[in-house]
Amino acid sequence: MGSHRNRGTDQHGHEIPFAQALDAGHASFRLAGHRLHGDRALTRFRRGSDGEREPWLLVRRGHTAKGGTPDPRRARSARSGRTPEQVAAEEEPA
Repeated sequence: MGSHRNRGTDQHGHEIPFAQALDAGHASFRLAGHRLHGDRALTRFRRGSDGEREPWLLVRRGHTAKGGTPDPRRARSARSGRTPEQVAAEEEPA
C-alpha cells in the first residue's frame, strides 16, 4: 500500500490534472509506497491504432548519475527487454 501525488505542471507551473496529462502522453508523479517510491514519469511512445495497446515507458526521475535526464541508451521495456529503437523498428512497415 502507498500513495501517489501528481507532479505534472504546465509551462507556467500550474498543476495539470493527471487524466489530462495521460491523454497528452506524459504524466509525472511521486510514489510513496513500501517498494516503489520517488518521482516517476510515464511517457507514451506512440498512439495505438485499431484497438492496439499503446506502448508506454515508465522512468525513474531525479536519480541519474549527473542529475540530468535518464540515459536513453539504457532504456529497456520491462515487458520485453527491448530498447525503444527495437520496438519502433519492429513496428515500421517493411
